[in-house]
Amino acid sequence: GDTEALSKTTGDDKIPYISASYSAHLTDPKATPYNFFCAPDYTTGLRAGLKYLKDNWKEKRAPKVVFIYPNHPYGIAPIKGGKEYAKELGFEVLGDENVDLKAIEANSQLLSVKNKGADFAWVGGTTNSTAVVLKDAKKLGLTTKFFINIWGADETTPKLAGGAEEGALVMVGSTVYGSNVPGMKQLMEITKNQPQVTHYIRGYVSMMVLTEALKIADKKGQLNGPGVKAALEMLKNFDTGGLAVDKITFSETDHRPFMKVNITEFQKGKLVVLKTIELPRKAEWLGL
Repeated sequence: GDTEALSKTTGDDKIPYISASYSAHLTDPKATPYNFFCAPDYTTGLRAGLKYLKDNWKEKRAPKVVFIYPNHPYGIAPIKGGKEYAKELGFEVLGDENVDLKAIEANSQLLSVKNKGADFAWVGGTTNSTAVVLKDAKKLGLTTKFFINIWGADETTPKLAGGAEEGALVMVGSTVYGSNVPGMKQLMEITKNQPQVTHYIRGYVSMMVLTEALKIADKKGQLNGPGVKAALEMLKNFDTGGLAVDKITFSETDHRPFMKVNITEFQKGKLVVLKTIELPRKAEWLGL
């Protein structure tokens, strides 16, 4: 919410902003010219999760999906685009459930999910509220499969959820710590082999991208806001050594860095990459 609220100010002041908000609303340069980020936006993550679930659906009936999220700009951001894609894929979309970011229980919402017979549930909160959802779902005996937004779960979730996270899917915008990719060697040296959450890796990638843009702008003698923005928009297939899900490309008309998402699953307390989903770079999805 803060990043979206600041977008007009950063635009007016011509300050390039590589954010940790991944709202799709920030990807259209016509609306937010100075906003960038280096992960799949929330709606791309939601769409990728829906595609993965539908691709693996075996029953003849339509799968039922429910959306659980806080009444907050972060939670609301991907819902419209996600629901449209769910219907396009053939899901039966059930009524929403609101779980606050500061929730300490979610019994009534999850009883509603259970009574609706939801096969799948999107969880669009953050780690603490997601843990509440998962624990209460297990306590109430739900068989619903949960798929979780990029900020909703990470390597700390097993401790928070106490095992209730087993089998839940997480839409991840990077590789996981210790994976066998070229860029991991330097990152592990910097962190002295102390495991880091996926959010750390995304932050590291953001600084790789910003550093590259600063170098480009400096060489052109344009080390200022507009110059760094122009440098970022020149990046084509910028290689992060496999730390991001794909090579990063920005343009003057599209600030989506890539269209791939790692679908990961909690297995015995670890995040395991199941598949990388690539979506088309549809013009009508820009900003939605």
